[in-house]
Amino acid sequence: MKKLFALLLALVMVLSLAACGAKETTEAPAAESESTGETAQSGYTGESFTIYMATNDNENSDQSAPLAYFRDIVAEKSGGAITVDVAWGGTQYDNAGIWSAMQDNLLNMDIMLMNKHSANAPLMSWGFMPYSANAQESIDQTNYMLFENETTSKIIADYFAGFNMTILGNSCDGAPSFITTFAWDGLDDLVSKCSAFGTMNTAKYQAIGLNCTAVAGPECYDNLSRGIIDGCSSALAAAMTNSLNEVAGFATVDGQYTSAVLIVANSDFWAGLSEEAKALLTECIEATSKFSAEHITESTQAAAASWKEATGNDVVFMNEEDGKALWAQTLAAIATNAAANAAGQAHEQDMITLLTEWVKYQEEYHGIDVDWEG
Repeated sequence: MKKLFALLLALVMVLSLAACGAKETTEAPAAESESTGETAQSGYTGESFTIYMATNDNENSDQSAPLAYFRDIVAEKSGGAITVDVAWGGTQYDNAGIWSAMQDNLLNMDIMLMNKHSANAPLMSWGFMPYSANAQESIDQTNYMLFENETTSKIIADYFAGFNMTILGNSCDGAPSFITTFAWDGLDDLVSKCSAFGTMNTAKYQAIGLNCTAVAGPECYDNLSRGIIDGCSSALAAAMTNSLNEVAGFATVDGQYTSAVLIVANSDFWAGLSEEAKALLTECIEATSKFSAEHITESTQAAAASWKEATGNDVVFMNEEDGKALWAQTLAAIATNAAANAAGQAHEQDMITLLTEWVKYQEEYHGIDVDWEG
């Protein structure tokens, strides 16, 4: 009997130890899951790395919103495995420095407003400014040239490859507005009333008969307040930021969104990524493009409300008839000016091809007649 009791006691102890061992084994995976944190929850299992980017715009500026969004969504989608390090406000590079650093892979990616890089990439200096009823449509029109039209997409891709860069996407900036000290109704009325119009894009506005003088955006306030000009071009949100409502009471949005805001990567950097990392970043780029359109729409609406509150005047959104008439005239001027600047340059023929395809596409898309033959 004693032997049987001892045997049963030993068996109980063995089973107890086995149970303790089983408990430790089942808890281990839970501890491992906690240690992987957000990465496990995101589903991303690729490599961890940092993307270096830079801009001359301040972090909280309206223009920087898409870049800040891209930074945040990359971190979210990768569970923190991929981070974006942005040098804000020109603290590291000016525009020329950004271009050079992108070529050398000191910066890995960037969101580039091509107008800022006209000296570095003259083929793109004319930009893409499609007339559109909304910001997303302007992005779609530019994407046609960048990715869908076989002729233009190859020219542009090969051109950027020469700078060791790859275009991955496109976003948009605001639509210019006519800021004036007087009310007007129709383009003919604008031209008859405006004595001097301030803009850096003189060819575009001279095409509709305005007497233009070269004035940069930050200088508009001073020139308007001193009566040197009585009208200027500015994105509506920028007009409020620069307090133009204090010196000019009227604003009309023209619907020509700047959409050549290219999302690019250094080609060596991009080629070195795993397919999983590329897929995640591509998803984030597409989301950023969509966000930029939504952001511009919301910021324009908010600026319109602020303008009304500050001046007592409603912001006018140009009607379709005037918008198309303006676009037909200004597109011809933009194409003529860009072709003239490219004359005798290595990129002249590519420029003519791009402009010809762009004008043809815009004529078909909007049903307009542009007086430009290439």
